[in-house]
Order: sequence, then C-alpha cells, then structure tokens
Amino acid sequence: VEGEFAIVLKTESKVIGLITAIFTDNNYSIMELGISLLVDYQGKNYAHEALTRFVQYALEQNSTHRIACSTNSKNIRCINLLEKVGFIKEGELRKALLLQDGSYGNISLFSIVQP
Repeated sequence: VEGEFAIVLKTESKVIGLITAIFTDNNYSIMELGISLLVDYQGKNYAHEALTRFVQYALEQNSTHRIACSTNSKNIRCINLLEKVGFIKEGELRKALLLQDGSYGNISLFSIVQP
C-alpha cells in the first residue's frame, strides 16, 4: 500500500482529496502518510472516513507495522483528525516549518502502530 490514493465523493464521482503513503524502510513495514482535502469538503467527516479505512487496511491487510504523520502544530483540525483515528502524538520539532510570513513554526509528530 504505497502511492497516491484519491478520496472520491461517490455521490458526485468527484475527487475531493488525496492520501499519499510511502514506506520508509526496506521491509515495507514503516509508512509515512499525508492527507489533503479540498476546502469545500473539509469538516464534513470525509477525511475521517477515508483515513480510518486506509489505516485499517494498511495495518490489518498489509505488513505495515507503523504509520507516521506530521502536521503544523497549529493545524488543530488535522491534529483532531489524527487523534480521532487513533494516532498518538509523539512530540514536536521546534521551529522546523518555514511559514508564509517568513517565521518558523513547529511540526507535531504522530503515529499509530499495530497492537
């Protein structure tokens, strides 16, 4: 399970987002992922449904042992989504993200592992 996966709104057959997953080890057991959703579809549970299904598949049907995801520490919606799906915050990278205004922000690190 590696690559880009479209999040499709079935009622409109429209791509509304994307999950990108890459393995970071030679055994294909440790994965990093990212998720993005069009603004008009945020806050409507689509990201939660897609991410939950993806994580379940990766951990249960695949040899994936660990899935990691990082986000801007001020991105509360993403943090809430990750925690709702079962990701655990592991820490923060301080001043590791160059922001549009030229300042630096923190990156929050999350992961979920097979039980």
